[in-house]
Amino acid sequence: MKEERGDALTWPLIGEKSSGVKEEVKKQLWLAGPLIAVSLLQFSLQVISVMFVGHLGSLPLSAAAVATSFASITGFTFLVSFSSLSHSFTDFISFTTKFFL
Repeated sequence: MKEERGDALTWPLIGEKSSGVKEEVKKQLWLAGPLIAVSLLQFSLQVISVMFVGHLGSLPLSAAAVATSFASITGFTFLVSFSSLSHSFTDFISFTTKFFL
């Protein structure tokens, strides 16, 4: 997979053609930037909430941490996966009804 040129070894995709790869990475980061920001902000909201409860004592802190973890794992994950499932299901239904109507 590696090409030899004199003393240096170069990868075929990163050699002189790296401008295309760099441009693609820039485009992907530009599109994914808002998603990354929202994810970080949602996580920081949960962390800040637990930090505020930490001022009340160790028992409320542990209760808030468990509640936040439970809500994050069961509730938010369920909602996101269900929305993805419903989107895929509605696409499938709309695609298959074209053949039967």
